Amino acid sequence: MTAIHRSIFLHLFWVWFSVSLVGGGLLFFLEIKRIDSSMVELAVNEADSFSYQLHLPPDHPGLFKREEWRTQALSAAQKHYVAIAIYDQLGNQRTKIVNPRYADLEKTMRPHDRHFPLDGLRHVEKTTVGDQVIVQLLIPISQKQTPFTGYLSGSFVIDQATIDRLHSNLVWNLINLLLAISITTVALYPIIISLNKDVIKFSTQLLHANIEMAAALGAAIAIRDSKTHAHNYRVTLYAIYLGERVGLEPEAMRRLILGAFLHDIGKIGISDTILLKPGRLEEDEYMIMRTHVELGLQIIRISEWLSAGQEVVANHHERFDGNGYPRGLCGTEIPILARIFTIVDVFDALSSERPYKKAFPLNQCMEILNKEAGVHFDPELVEIFTEEVAPIYNRLFAMDESTMIDWLENKSLFYFLPHSLKGLKKEIFTPHNKKMPLE
Repeated sequence: MTAIHRSIFLHLFWVWFSVSLVGGGLLFFLEIKRIDSSMVELAVNEADSFSYQLHLPPDHPGLFKREEWRTQALSAAQKHYVAIAIYDQLGNQRTKIVNPRYADLEKTMRPHDRHFPLDGLRHVEKTTVGDQVIVQLLIPISQKQTPFTGYLSGSFVIDQATIDRLHSNLVWNLINLLLAISITTVALYPIIISLNKDVIKFSTQLLHANIEMAAALGAAIAIRDSKTHAHNYRVTLYAIYLGERVGLEPEAMRRLILGAFLHDIGKIGISDTILLKPGRLEEDEYMIMRTHVELGLQIIRISEWLSAGQEVVANHHERFDGNGYPRGLCGTEIPILARIFTIVDVFDALSSERPYKKAFPLNQCMEILNKEAGVHFDPELVEIFTEEVAPIYNRLFAMDESTMIDWLENKSLFYFLPHSLKGLKKEIFTPHNKKMPLE
């Protein structure tokens, strides 16, 4: 499974889990409420049916046919009632029948009996006694032709078969809900994958455009300065090499790469007379040349994306001994990204041809770097850089610019593409075993 597929799968799994948990919990709560309502409704319907069948003497409400009532109450009690009692309008109990099947339960229930108010209204309450579910109720007795004449009080027991049926419905409803959520989640997976392909394509194109913009800006200055933009590509690859060997995190690597691309962008504001002068600069010319750092910062701050490279742009002319510019930072006061870049920038300047000099051989470049360690450069970084730089140096100088651009693009995209979108195989330089602090 690719990284993007795994990421989408995990996200969908947690969505499925969360929706199932919330939806299942809500359904369970509603179904329990519905089961309670069903139990109560079952008891009330049977009580209503029984109370409607009672034959009360309308003309003589005080005269109750006790034996007739007992017969009707006994008939109802044989079904699901623990006990049935009938009261007159004044609240006097006129008869009570206990179902022989539930005689022991009726005794157990007596402490739990609810004494509802005799206010002419219907009262119902569900309770549990032991392992039995009981619905206690008080129903006013009346008929269409008969005014209110008394109350029917009863304790209705919910049989186990009814409880099992209601619980079975609850389980099946939960299963159906979870099945529906699962099917929907599975159906969404290929749709999201398909949509994500378009997002990846657009993101990659946008990233390509941004990297190309940064590279083009740097290359424009490099061509003006040295007649070729190969310097910008080489120095960025050297920076990636050293950054990987000191264990920079991907976010720091992105800032280093952008800074390498744009390090001399401010030279666009320096006149050719000074920039391309073959000899040594005069003091006033040198002061003008130094302004390219601030000019570069002004340019990249226009873009939030480009401004990520400002650590390198602002500090790549600082020196480890504090004699650099523009702020005269010393030692580890200089951000590590700038300390890395300063080494690779000077190395490439020494090892490549410029309008004012020939290229120095590799051994001479190494001698100069080591001589300046602790003066111009961070000595620890110089030691790490010089250990195995020869292979990459030889490889770069054997490359044409097209191959170098492809190599740089692949390594840059590896750090700029989000991990889940990467389809690139990282060609990593051999990492060093020492992790350098970022500050």
